[in-house]
Amino acid sequence: MEKKLIEQLNRQSLWLRDSWLWLLHEKILDGGTKTALEVGCGAGHVMEILSAYLEVKGVDNDPGMVALCQKKGLDISLADGYKLPFENDSFDIVYCSFLLLWLGEPVKVLKEMSRVSKKWVICLAEPDYGARIDYPSAMEKLGQILVSDLQSRGADPFIGRKLRSIFSDAGLNAEIGVHHGVWPLEKAGKEILGELEWAEESVRGEMKIVVDEALKNGTLLQYNPVFWAVGRKE
Repeated sequence: MEKKLIEQLNRQSLWLRDSWLWLLHEKILDGGTKTALEVGCGAGHVMEILSAYLEVKGVDNDPGMVALCQKKGLDISLADGYKLPFENDSFDIVYCSFLLLWLGEPVKVLKEMSRVSKKWVICLAEPDYGARIDYPSAMEKLGQILVSDLQSRGADPFIGRKLRSIFSDAGLNAEIGVHHGVWPLEKAGKEILGELEWAEESVRGEMKIVVDEALKNGTLLQYNPVFWAVGRKE
């Protein structure tokens, strides 16, 4: 499971890299913004991208992920997002990515992120599988599988639409947006086949036939909105 998770995190970072960098340069970065903390940094893929522009530290509550990041030379420590081991106003930016959907109390974590931030509290990416489009219609089963899988693991697959509410409840007025992204045909097929790794083996074969046929006749389209939120402390 950990290998699959790392592969999925890597795919997500590749999907959104350019959009993340646009977001940082367009909305956030200025001459005085230099330090950042990533909460729930996982395998460190986002830290690696942003470290070219910021001095980035990370925390995660999974010892395996922490060890992996430390092997990469990343500045990461074992910690829980509900109780961050930093003083108030320690970082210019405190951000997360694909984290809130896994939290039972995301507002509490955002409040803690706000406490240790001087200025910016950012959610770089949260999906909303309830607004997902899979075409042809035989592809819709894949979205349903992913929703069921996430719910069975305690995640909220509809977190994206809730970002404004969550930030508001945390005392933050956030700008909300959606990352662009409808993949070209061949890339869509490749990424969807990657998603199938999460499906049960009996379903995987069935869905692969559908994907291959849609690729062959040029009808395949998949879109899953991934939201971002940029909050600034007053």
